[in-house]
Amino acid sequence: MSRMTAIVALLVLSGSALAADLKSLEQASPQVRADAARFAQLMSRVLAAIESQYVRPVERSALVEAAIAGLFEAVREPLPAGIRNDLARARSNREFEYLLAAARAHLGDSDILRDHRALLISMKALPRTLDPYCGVPTATEQRRNQMSEPDYGLGLEFDLPVELPFINDPLAADNAAPNQNAPPGPYRILTVHAGSPAQRAGLRPGDMITHVGGQSTSGNLGPALLRRITFYSREGRGGSLEVTVRRADRTEPLNATLTAGAFAPEWIFGVRRTADNHWSFMLDSQARIGYVRIGFIDQGAPGQLENALRDLASNGMKGLIVDLRDCPGGYVDPAVEVVSMFVPSGTIATVSDRTQGQQRHQTSGRHIQLGKIPIIALVNGATMGGGEMIASALQDHNVAKICGQRTFGKGSVQRSPPIPELGYAFKLTTGLFTRPNGKNLHRFPDSKTDDDWGVRPSEGFELPVPPDLQRQLKDWYTQIILRPGNSREPLPLDDPDNDPVRQFATREIKKLLK
Repeated sequence: MSRMTAIVALLVLSGSALAADLKSLEQASPQVRADAARFAQLMSRVLAAIESQYVRPVERSALVEAAIAGLFEAVREPLPAGIRNDLARARSNREFEYLLAAARAHLGDSDILRDHRALLISMKALPRTLDPYCGVPTATEQRRNQMSEPDYGLGLEFDLPVELPFINDPLAADNAAPNQNAPPGPYRILTVHAGSPAQRAGLRPGDMITHVGGQSTSGNLGPALLRRITFYSREGRGGSLEVTVRRADRTEPLNATLTAGAFAPEWIFGVRRTADNHWSFMLDSQARIGYVRIGFIDQGAPGQLENALRDLASNGMKGLIVDLRDCPGGYVDPAVEVVSMFVPSGTIATVSDRTQGQQRHQTSGRHIQLGKIPIIALVNGATMGGGEMIASALQDHNVAKICGQRTFGKGSVQRSPPIPELGYAFKLTTGLFTRPNGKNLHRFPDSKTDDDWGVRPSEGFELPVPPDLQRQLKDWYTQIILRPGNSREPLPLDDPDNDPVRQFATREIKKLLK
């Protein structure tokens, strides 16, 4: 008896809502049957990893329902009326696997679900049963996970769907080439990495690449030109590309020469760039007030921060502003390293993990002697995760005043557990962390305003900022970060008064220095 025949027999005996359709699909193409069986096998491995490692227990029936619902939504078909009854009757993992295969086979030979696509769709549907921080990593997250010090290429990404093929999966061989089926251009730049050749050339997110080497990306050549850019961005070393971009706020196109090569991705930013594209971290040279802005907390962030602090200390720094606004978080270990530079000893955070138990993270011994200088840390509602870990530790250890608005309240930890035979990662929430004083930091769906979550500004340092100004400031800082060091383009933050929160912190530090 074939595997598919066994599936049919079991579902017929159980009165499954999918059984009638499955019987007719016994005569379906070998490809549909193979896709259904492989989809169910691989999806079962994903679900097993979730069940064993997710931060809280979760029922497999709920996960399978989400996975199946994702498939039916993708092909715009209604979910069979009796599917929930099928799931309620299922008892073993084998029965759940049969239901997954039945659902996939029920939908037939759809291009949307062919090869590995059905698995990707179902994986993307799982967070509705888990939490919004779980799921298939975005293209930017994938790139961050792959980044090393130094990185290579051009340092840019495009606003296109990215689907990684299975590892060693012959079904995905035809899809292995990056962006093979991309539509014609022009192509919108999604991300430009600070410190990269693309940043040095003056490119920005939102720029539309209209020409490569004088050839238009809007015609039949578009996908081939995109593959060329993608190759240089990810792997090319030493090759150059001439590109033309269209920018929303300019009437004339911009031409840039991109030379692929090694570069150190930047995670720590200063006030302005010098002519050689490095950062100046002295905000007020007369009062000797330093300024560091922390972006994504990657493995390279602690080393870059240490260099910035030592540079400021050698130049007589008397006060410091640590800007954590819009910090998206990052990895736990480098966040611990960052805090350790300011806190000589003690607990930084306690992580309660589903599989690893409770782990108390202590300072690492990487303390930098800055003296008794006043420090103010800036936060806002988009300060998340590792940024909140840093802010809460600075506050609880009385190292810095916290200024701005209450932080987001993301105290969860995500990991990407390896799943054999998959070329996809699945980001999974495995634990929660609490701040040094033992209080909760995570904002749960039922958390109230008066509950303990996030990091509140210190007394007298809460500064409401209208949402439109908050968005404007984020955009302005992106412009400062990406402006090449040799550029003379004026930007709004060249005038310090355009950031009222940073100006407030500067005035408060000056008061303490009198």
